[in-house]
Amino acid sequence: MDELPKTIKDAIIITCKLGDPYLWVDALCIIQGNDHEAITDWQAHAALMDQIYGYSFLTIAAGASPYVRQGIFHDPPMPKLVQQYHKSQDSFEYLLL
Repeated sequence: MDELPKTIKDAIIITCKLGDPYLWVDALCIIQGNDHEAITDWQAHAALMDQIYGYSFLTIAAGASPYVRQGIFHDPPMPKLVQQYHKSQDSFEYLLL
């Protein structure tokens, strides 16, 4: 845990506090890089993204963090949590704006 970047640590903390035992982190689950093995692995996982994210309880996107070591939360400003209901899917989506 000490060696993980802050953004991934923050995602682990959020996931644990929500009581969910599972966390998918693209950077840990997909081989990173520009070599043939990394590109092939990314292509294989990209084809499954609808299944990976489509059945998720929560998707955490650290969009305000330009670097993985910066973390999810920043001062200032505090992001606004927005809840959206998708009637066609009977599900909610939560966005940090």
